Amino acid sequence: MISCPPSKTEPFFGWHVVAAAFVLAVFGWGVGFYGPPIYLQMVVQRTGWSVALVSVKAVTA
Repeated sequence: MISCPPSKTEPFFGWHVVAAAFVLAVFGWGVGFYGPPIYLQMVVQRTGWSVALVSVKAVTA
């Protein structure tokens, strides 16, 4: 019986990619969910426009 030498395998690099994508997604969701109200308020303060006008402008632009 002939035995094969043990093969040297590299660790799976894909988990690093998955982890990086997850971290990027968490930050993206945070900015996407919490960011617009902050930006909206700053634009209202800077321009003096109403919140409704700024919201409509942001959606249609």
